[in-house]
Amino acid sequence: MVNENAIEMRAMMSRWEELRDRWALRPHEEAGLLGGAALRGPVGEVASWRAPRMEQRMRLLIDLGVALDLLLIDGDRINYWLRRERDSMGGRSPIEVMSSSVEWIRQLRGVAQDFVP
Repeated sequence: MVNENAIEMRAMMSRWEELRDRWALRPHEEAGLLGGAALRGPVGEVASWRAPRMEQRMRLLIDLGVALDLLLIDGDRINYWLRRERDSMGGRSPIEVMSSSVEWIRQLRGVAQDFVP
């Protein structure tokens, strides 16, 4: 059982690294998306994060990434969408609002998945 959990965690971390690269996340963006308040040490040291919160956010963001890939297709369009300030989000970008609350990640994931065929 422990071995299966370790394998699953490594697979999720690999998917997260791919998403982080596709979204061209800067260190402060990644920290915010993964729950910056939960960081206990330098950015980039996975062991410094509170695992349950980070894992929950990672899973939601990976799901959102899949939906955005299907909807927007082009990496440049996705990166533009992630960083463009929107009136509907109080003048903030999707990255900013998702960094503020896991609920925003859930909301955006749900909306994106509703549009995926």
